[in-house]
Amino acid sequence: MKKYLFVLTVFALLQVSCSKDDNEPGFKEDSVFQESQFLGYWKHIQTRQNGMWMEISTMCEVDFIEFKTGQLLNVYSCYFLPETGTWTFNGKNILKYDEKNGTKYQLNLVEVSDAEIIAEVDIITIEGYEEKQTRKYKKVISTLDDYYKYFTNGYKVKDINNFTMMSINSELNILAGVKDNKLWIGRFDANSKEQIYEKKDREDFSFTKRIHMGYGQYETFNVNSCGVSDAYNDNLFKLAFSLSNEHVDYKSTSELWFSESGKKIDCENDNFTLTHWYNGSYVMRYYNSVACLSQDGDSILSGSEFYFPAYECELFPINYNYFITAVPSSNSLYFSLNRIIDDGNSSWSRNETKIEAEQSNFKYAITVVEKNTFTWTFNVDITEYSGKKHSHIVKQDVSGITDM
Repeated sequence: MKKYLFVLTVFALLQVSCSKDDNEPGFKEDSVFQESQFLGYWKHIQTRQNGMWMEISTMCEVDFIEFKTGQLLNVYSCYFLPETGTWTFNGKNILKYDEKNGTKYQLNLVEVSDAEIIAEVDIITIEGYEEKQTRKYKKVISTLDDYYKYFTNGYKVKDINNFTMMSINSELNILAGVKDNKLWIGRFDANSKEQIYEKKDREDFSFTKRIHMGYGQYETFNVNSCGVSDAYNDNLFKLAFSLSNEHVDYKSTSELWFSESGKKIDCENDNFTLTHWYNGSYVMRYYNSVACLSQDGDSILSGSEFYFPAYECELFPINYNYFITAVPSSNSLYFSLNRIIDDGNSSWSRNETKIEAEQSNFKYAITVVEKNTFTWTFNVDITEYSGKKHSHIVKQDVSGITDM
């Protein structure tokens, strides 16, 4: 089967012609599909070619029909995830696609029963190729428990109305999808798989992204999937996108999403670190730039000439710009005052205090005992490899720094 058959649901416009007659077979007044919380799902299982029904491979992109009380509501394209044994919507609701962005895809229902649907499909690809198909859809989901098993790996999404699931992060117990045409993230209990909370974006989710390709050149990509690759807290998430277009089969990109404010920050280069910082802020460090971001994602300070350690050490922020480091090196621990961006303040001190251990493989624990505008006081507990323990008091001068 030609490649276009596997991807014909991408960028599509679906015009539906279907009966809403309650007497239609399989859709009686007492049907389960009249429940507002649940919709039935049918999966494309066969295509008729040369008078014969041909099975659809699990590894293909496959249509799922969403049906309720005799009315075809949505059609989604889905991928099978072997690692979880579930299907995931790639976010493409064919009903909501503009014809100019891809394949024109018209589906007309021929037969509807409790078990299966037969539909005629007219396909006009973006290159102008036309084809007619007859497809058979099998009902695979008739209860919420079926839905959770088939699509969400058991995670119990509280409200699946107008919801399309795109990805599962089983390590974080987070699902990502599109609900009411907006980005949606839900977090779940690892044991019961009950939903703990959900976040929904304020803006409509876009299934295209304009990406900088270098040298001032940009290309538009289609969003094939979106997931959460990291969660820094219940407000800040790192989103990972899988993209493609007519020139590139696969490209990935990521962005930070501050769910409370709705702000998003593109991460063209994924090679960055994010550190929890002063007063709920974050320091986002690339190899050649740094920015301190508020809880809402607004820039507090930034620059390309900066100091923020990328090596192992303890960090104690005094304000957004100034901080104290405790750096282990050989058999010593060094305390010093630092600043991220040079703010022109020439009166600040870089006093350094050194604590020594007997050997290089020592362990340490640092506690802030007292802090004021002049001095920060630390207690340092050292444990030697031999088991010997000793404690030290370190006083770090912080007088004269800029209040920022």
